[in-house]
Parts: sequence; structure tokens; C-alpha cells
Amino acid sequence: MPFRVSGELRRLRSLMAESLISHLSQPGRQAISPLSSVRRYGALDQDPIAAGRELGVDTVLDGSLQRSGNRLRVAARLLRVADGQQLWAQSFDQDFTTIFDVQDTIAARVAQAISVGQGVGSTRGTPYTQDSEAYALYASGQFAWARQTEPSLLQAIGFFEQAIARDPNYALAYASLADTYALLGVFGMRAPREVFPKARSAVEKALSIDPDLAAAHSALGHIKMMYEHDWDGAAREYARALQIDPSLAVAYHRRGLLYAIQGDIEHALQANARAQQLEPLWLAPKGAAGNFLYLAGRYDESIQLCEKILALDEGADNARSFLIRNLLVKGDYERALAEYDRRPLQMPGSNAHRAQALALSGQRAAALAELDRVLKFSKERYVPAYDIALIYAALADTENTFLWLDRAVEDRSTLMVFLARDPMFDAFHSDPRWNALVQRVGA
Repeated sequence: MPFRVSGELRRLRSLMAESLISHLSQPGRQAISPLSSVRRYGALDQDPIAAGRELGVDTVLDGSLQRSGNRLRVAARLLRVADGQQLWAQSFDQDFTTIFDVQDTIAARVAQAISVGQGVGSTRGTPYTQDSEAYALYASGQFAWARQTEPSLLQAIGFFEQAIARDPNYALAYASLADTYALLGVFGMRAPREVFPKARSAVEKALSIDPDLAAAHSALGHIKMMYEHDWDGAAREYARALQIDPSLAVAYHRRGLLYAIQGDIEHALQANARAQQLEPLWLAPKGAAGNFLYLAGRYDESIQLCEKILALDEGADNARSFLIRNLLVKGDYERALAEYDRRPLQMPGSNAHRAQALALSGQRAAALAELDRVLKFSKERYVPAYDIALIYAALADTENTFLWLDRAVEDRSTLMVFLARDPMFDAFHSDPRWNALVQRVGA
């Protein structure tokens, strides 16, 4: 379902596709490829038939958006992938404020064309806002969120807040705002104690508006898991999210993380595989599988998977970080350094990668110099205490390793949830302080 746009309407592309997918994904209908799978096909020169073949689908809804003042023109066509035959086509030219009605009409006509619906009545689910400008701002936030860099996440927060200012009852915008704040903490871009309470406040608002919003339950589960260490509470939220929306891939992905935290790697991989089935082109679950294999000591499998992901997308920073961790455990320090130097990384644990590689390869003076750089950097902006503990562990400095792990518990470093299974700390398991530390985390 690639919708091609130009100029300012690029911000509407993802939400238009998302909304149409939601309209068409009703019980008893054929499977619709999710937004993350079709997002990459939005280029103006994209061949929709080639895109359909790559996705392995029967039909493709292709379209374009143009806006002139307050008028919106949408051109859409439905193509059969097997032979390129056009099954339906129509253009719409009306006020921008009626964008929801345009989506209703397109969805109904497409449903009729592929014989998956009854009649041409409205197929719209709850759009969560009737304010077209709030809708457009939310679309911009989703577009920024998808890039998942620090600048893009901060930009997404701004868009979601503007959407909420336009419509204070926009539950989905609150849920997305919560997810964005949480990701800033998970990736170590901001201190967890700074952003997770904001995430909690936003998701509570979303649920007060719509208690049955699956995205909000998934976001709350993420907060409970990564910040509050409430494993049972997280499990309940994921179960509720999937009860409401069994096709919510992110809930399966996060439930996989919860299984991994609890040491159940096989169920973690199964849940993650379900997320990948639902959203085949979303790379985050693929990268997470690399982490699960790493935690299970299946390093060669993890390396192979991370390499495959990076072959698909050099910018998959989570896969690169997991690859580096595997290389460090395997003793391939030269390659670990080379991978680290390929591009700046801002992922959990990435502040430690260079110093770890230097320390473990015997270059202690260089490792200490890198440690000093990281410590100075931590005075300028947040650096997870866990990352610094990783460096001291590589230097075999037991006292400072435990000192910084204690601080990591206090600052809620997000990698602490995997502490008990992180092979970088295997040498410290015999220390009497270890079990007490793991118990404090509660995983």
C-alpha cells in the first residue's frame, strides 16, 4: 500500500497508509501488509508491481497525494501483482478537512474491488481525532519516530504534543508520545528517570481516554518492563494489548524481550518470530533475535543474523551493537573496533564498545584513555552507568565494576534487565555481591 507524495504531504504518507491498512484489516478479510513493510516503497519512482512481488502480495494499492491550499487531491489505483492489471482506480479532489471521508471511500472501494467486504459503506474504525490538523501532526510524529535517532525522536515528541494541543482527547497521540519518551530512555539518549515518568503520565492519559487502546497497553507494558521492573504487570499489559489487537507486532516483540529477561530464550525467539511474520520488513525484531541468541551463548548464530540484517540496512544500529558484543565475546577485537568505527552508535551499551575492545585485546593504556573520555562525556550528557560498568569489567577492575553496577541499579540503566545473562560479567558471578545485585534487579 505505497502512497507516493511530494513536498509537505510527505508527512501524511505514513498515516494515510496506516489508516487505510486499519480500515481494510477487519475480521474475515484478507491479510494486509503492515505499515513498516510498505514504508520503504514511498519513493516517487517506485514500481508498485515490483514492490508487490517483493512483499509477496496479490494486489497493491498505489496512490499519490497533492495539496493546494485547503484542497486535497488523492489518486489511487488497485493493481493485481500477477499480471499488472488495474482492478480499480479513482481520484478524489475535496477539502483537506474531509481526509477521513476520503479514506473511508478508498477503503470501501478497494474492499469491493478485491471482494473482501460487503457493500460500499464506511469501513472506518475509530480515527481517534476528527481534527485534520491534529491528524497531520500525528502523521509527522510517526514519520519522525520511525527513524529512531535522537533528533528524530525529539522531533516526534514535538509533533505529538502539537497534535495533543489541537485535540486533547487524541488517545493515540498520547500513546505514541509515551512510546517516544520510553525509547529515549531505552536507547540511553536521556536518563531513564527523566523520561520514563513522562512516558507513564502520557500512557495513563491515553488509557483514561480509551481503556481499550492496544497501543497504549503495549506502551505501558514497555514502561513496566524496562523501567519499573514489574514483570508480571508487563506480561498482563502485553496480553491485554494482544487480546484487543492480535496483529500488533510491537506487543509480540516486547513480549519476546520479557521472555528473554526471564531467561526463557526459546519463547523469546518464538514471540519475536511472530512479530517478524506480522511485519516482515521491520528490522527491530530481527535485531532483538540477535540479542536473544547472544544471551543464550549462541554467538555464531547471532553473528550470522546480525550480518544479514546489516546487509539489508547498514543503518540498523541495534544489529551492529549486538554484532560488536558477539565479536567481543568471541575475541575478535580488531573486527569489533572496525564495526564500531563504521558509524556513530547511540544504543544501549555502545558507549563501552571501544574501551572494551581495547581492554580485552591487552591495550590497557588506550582503554584507560577511552574510559577517561567516556567519564568526561558523562559530565556533559547522560551516559548509562551500565556502560561504564562494562568498561571496568573488561579492565578486570572488580571494585569499580560493582560500584558502577550499583549506580546502574539506581539510575535504571535499561540493560540492567539483562544483567544476570550478560556474558561480559561472567567473571564476577563468584563474588558474594553478585547474587544480591541480581536480586535487587529482580530478573
